Amino acid sequence: MKKLPLRQLFVKSSVVLGTLLLVASCQHVVETNDSAAQPLLSVADAALRISYELETVSVTKLLDNNSTPDPLYEVRTRPIVNRAMIDLKVLGDGSSEWEIKNLEPTFQIPSPQADIPADNSAKTVVTRIVGGTAYFYDKAKKLIRTHPMEAPSFGDLLNTLGGSGDNPASRVAARVAGGGEVDVNERIAQAKQKGHKVTDLGNGMLAIRAKVDRTTKDSKFDGREEKFTSVDILDSKTKVIIGTTLYDQKDNVVSRLIFKHKIEAGLAPQIEMSQHETFGKDERGKAFTTVTTSYYRNMQIENNVTRK
Repeated sequence: MKKLPLRQLFVKSSVVLGTLLLVASCQHVVETNDSAAQPLLSVADAALRISYELETVSVTKLLDNNSTPDPLYEVRTRPIVNRAMIDLKVLGDGSSEWEIKNLEPTFQIPSPQADIPADNSAKTVVTRIVGGTAYFYDKAKKLIRTHPMEAPSFGDLLNTLGGSGDNPASRVAARVAGGGEVDVNERIAQAKQKGHKVTDLGNGMLAIRAKVDRTTKDSKFDGREEKFTSVDILDSKTKVIIGTTLYDQKDNVVSRLIFKHKIEAGLAPQIEMSQHETFGKDERGKAFTTVTTSYYRNMQIENNVTRK
């Protein structure tokens, strides 16, 4: 069974949402007066439908507390909060269509723009990604702009699901949010087959240490480091991944990802929260870290997958 690496699972939906936030504030968009709504699939047409609420809190800070105060980082250190309701539909070929409704955050953080006069320009309230294009609508459901955007494919996920009687909640959660149930024995067997190091940490906890080669053209890194080491921590009792850490060639932490699950007897583990911490240096050589905490709520999954 083919499984995506943990980091790819986690970023799949996060990349889509992050790109949308960037595009929404970008000037290079196609303004349009076309108010015709681009329809999404009906529920009956979707092989898989996933809906959930996602709220993120992101903070960036300098790691050198003794450095001279920098106005740029005074802005960067202000928390950024976003909350949205996401409705994802997956077609039989694995392609996906998205509807994202912006919601008022539950975390109320004072805005540095409180004293700035209100911006009366059209604001995006609903975003739809259909057929390689993102459509942005205001609160009156008027189409205000479009932008080319390819939605991710979930073909590998569909291949792991059985018919409609199968309960895919944990596997779907893993693909969308990066958490969820894992086959511990399979992970151990795969790791040993590839020569990765498996360590028993006691009390059901395992560590899998693997070499990661990021020299391919599809690398998401900047290319300054060619090879990395990843360490995944698994709980064999609850069958979930607790977290993963990525190290560079000098054993410095590049990123760290931690999950919190809701564990109930007789039910698949449910992702509740994740925290993604990345480390880097800016163009002036100043070390910084960005911490993004994501809260997943009210996840609903409808499985219409059929197998011949």
